[in-house]
Parts: sequence; C-alpha cells; structure tokens
Amino acid sequence: VDGLEKNACYFSGLKEFRRSLEQPLRVFSLNYDRCVESLEDMGGDPFRVEQGFNTKGTASDRIWSWRRMQSDLGGREVIELSNTDIFLYKLHGSIDWILDDNDQLMLVEGAEIRELEMTEVQIIFGKEEKLNARDPFSFYFSEFRRACKAANLVIVVGYSFSDPHVNQILVGAIQEPKSITKLLVVTRERDPKTYSDSDIENDRTSIAEKLVGSRPDMNIRKWEKMVTQIRNRIHVNVTGAETFLRNTISWEQLSEYLPKSEDPFA
Repeated sequence: VDGLEKNACYFSGLKEFRRSLEQPLRVFSLNYDRCVESLEDMGGDPFRVEQGFNTKGTASDRIWSWRRMQSDLGGREVIELSNTDIFLYKLHGSIDWILDDNDQLMLVEGAEIRELEMTEVQIIFGKEEKLNARDPFSFYFSEFRRACKAANLVIVVGYSFSDPHVNQILVGAIQEPKSITKLLVVTRERDPKTYSDSDIENDRTSIAEKLVGSRPDMNIRKWEKMVTQIRNRIHVNVTGAETFLRNTISWEQLSEYLPKSEDPFA
C-alpha cells in the first residue's frame, strides 16, 4: 500500500502501549494489510512483531512455523523469543502470504508483494466459510480462543461483529465458569456532546445481540437473559480507532475497564 508509513502511523501507539506491559502484546487481526507489521520500521528503535516466519534468511527460510507463535500466556516462550514485542495472529490471512512449491506457507517481502497474483495470496475472503481447518488458520483460532479465555480485558477495535466464529469465541470467554472477562469495544468516532447515556446502552445491547446471534435452539426468554449477561460485560469507547490507538499508551489508562478481583495478585 502506498504511503503505509504515513497512513498507518497512528498504529505507533501500540508501541508505547506494549512498553507499559510486562509481557508481549497479542494482536488478533481480521485484516489482510501490513499496518501492524510496519511498526518494526517506525521510529528507528528496535521493535519486533512476530508472525511465525523467519524474516532474516533467504526466501526458502521464510516458512511459517507454529513453534514461533506457541507460548505460555504468562509469557514463558516455548522457544527463545525474549525480544518479541507483539505476537500478530492474522486470522483471515495476509496479502504477503503464499504457498511455496511444497505447499508450505511462505512470507513474501518488499517489492515481491506487488508482483503477486491475487489467486496466489493466502487469504480467507467473503462472508461464508471463514473458518478454515488448515494451518495457520486453525492454529490461530485455537490461540485466539485460548487467549480470550485467559484475558481479563479483550480490546475490540473496528470490528463489525459479523463473523459468527469470532463471536462464538468472545461469548465463550465471557461464559466460561468463573470468568471475569470484559470487552472494550472501540467504535467509530462519535460527538460526545450528542452521544448520550441511552446511546451507550443501545450500542451495548446491539453489540450483545450480534454476539449472541440468532439461536433457533433457544427460547426468547433464555436468549434475552444471555444478551443481558453479555451486555453487562461490554464497555463502549467512541473515540474512534485512530484516536484510541494513538493515545492509549499505557494499560493504566484502561484501568477503569478492567474487572475488579478480590485476588491481590491478579
């Protein structure tokens, strides 16, 4: 994409946000672009985005390996990746992924991306069949489920809640026994002068209804109870993605959204 550094510069807020955390940040993206990866080249200071590829070798070395992405959610990596800042899981693929002659997923770099035919690019496109049993897609969704169930706060930016398989994982994390997981949903920018408390409640309810979806196996009373349960775990932020990502540079800024725990070591 022409002008990526300029147009995606607000993603640099993720770098400051990462520095306020003790462990690497996990980003699960439904986009195909390279905005998050571009953080490695922004600002000149060392910053590593791990995608599962060896980017230092030749083309034959740039083969995806799940071992590079497999890590304990407490931060103890299976292999040594102590300098990793962000683990990036692109759930629907990427514009720089192709299959090599051995049918293995390979990362394409630089100008090579422009030379690709769209039929070569490994992305999941369209409204249906977005859940793919093939790796890395299957592995990434497994990690997404694991991370959501372990998280106190899941930050959702720019998502329409139109993918049932993603929604089911978010709902499952909230409904997990003894779960305290909350969702902070960053929506499009709204004028705070006209965005009322009732608008907030309407948005929370609408998001919860999309998350639960249509459930023909469930009567209306049970469905409404489930929607209420999910709605009570949702916070809405109306600053818009660019402002949120640019300005949220510390986890302390999100403390009001974090669930309260009686455990002093939580």
